[in-house]
Amino acid sequence: MTVVISVNGSPDAVTSQVFISSDGGDSKNALISTKLVIKGDVDKDGEITPQDAVDAFRLSFQTSWTSEELGRADYDGDGEVTPQDAVEIFWASF
Repeated sequence: MTVVISVNGSPDAVTSQVFISSDGGDSKNALISTKLVIKGDVDKDGEITPQDAVDAFRLSFQTSWTSEELGRADYDGDGEVTPQDAVEIFWASF
């Protein structure tokens, strides 16, 4: 079995291509697109600042979040955006 993975793109849009072939000649090819996020960079400016902590605190009042909001603002990885995440993002900004 042969597996080849190639990754192209920028931090905003990454495209991965996966090619898998077996010794018998069968092969599969998949194209996967994803968006990378920086944990703690809530305002998407490429760095973690005190403003990100403020934005995370605002998000903590919501009852549901998009996967991107969770990826950026759920700093402790518990599946929720809470005031504790805002505190941790604040300290990470220094």
